[in-house]
Amino acid sequence: MGQVAAGPGAECGVSFTIRQFSLDSGKTYILPSGVITSFTHAENVSGAPIKLKVLRSTGTANEFTVVGESAQVNTNEAPNATTTYPTRVPVLAGDEIALFGSPGVRCIFSTASALDAVRISPGDPALGSTATFGSAVTTSNRLNLKASVEPDADLDGFGDETQDQCPAVAARQTPSCTTDVTGKASADVTAPVASVSGKASQKVANGIEVAVQSNEPGSASASGTISVPGASKTVKLKSAAANLIAGQKTKLRLKLSKKNLKSVRRALRSGRRLKAKVAIVIKDVAGNASKATRTIKLKS
Repeated sequence: MGQVAAGPGAECGVSFTIRQFSLDSGKTYILPSGVITSFTHAENVSGAPIKLKVLRSTGTANEFTVVGESAQVNTNEAPNATTTYPTRVPVLAGDEIALFGSPGVRCIFSTASALDAVRISPGDPALGSTATFGSAVTTSNRLNLKASVEPDADLDGFGDETQDQCPAVAARQTPSCTTDVTGKASADVTAPVASVSGKASQKVANGIEVAVQSNEPGSASASGTISVPGASKTVKLKSAAANLIAGQKTKLRLKLSKKNLKSVRRALRSGRRLKAKVAIVIKDVAGNASKATRTIKLKS
């Protein structure tokens, strides 16, 4: 996914993160589900740091959450050459790749089409943060970045083709898969050990947030409600979902519609005490599920 090319282009004058805003033709920067196992950058000799970033739309124009990133590396390509850097970043369909670059890094390359345009966000937005890509860069340019994506059948966060030698069993990546007498992967009937954390008291500026963790790879989904005194019905939070990597905390943000946000804020300003009740379901790749709930006090 993505594109690189030697030749005319522009360096990053300051440190920023850059994404492809529009594309005339060629390989897209939008990702399928799977795992990014490497990324490639072209023609730079500055030794300046870069990072692959993975963005996920929040649903608001030009606003994205950073849901993945590589380790920082220093560019070392010779002129008219490319370098590929290994990494391991799980992604979902619809995510897109972006590049953090510092002064000296060749962030973009020139094209003949005015339909090719990129946008930037200042600095290196942290993992889990939300960044706005509102600044346009000159058109007729493409992001100087491509990534290799592999499928991940068992959702263990390892690419099935080069990183996972046991793609049928999520708990193992080595050839010594746990199998039964037929040679098939042993059936998993044990529910994952899951935990839910997050601030017990939160503002509702952009919804509320919980962090989930499981001892196994899998997925998590969350739904929630807020009981507002005097309202005709219970206010519902928008549901949220994400894939999980074993042992790694993943944040889920449950948002409110504009109408419901106004209702909640009005109640808080009037001195009402509000609580959100969130229900979380965590499943492993075999479909075994654990359930948890969390109550969060709301403040204006």
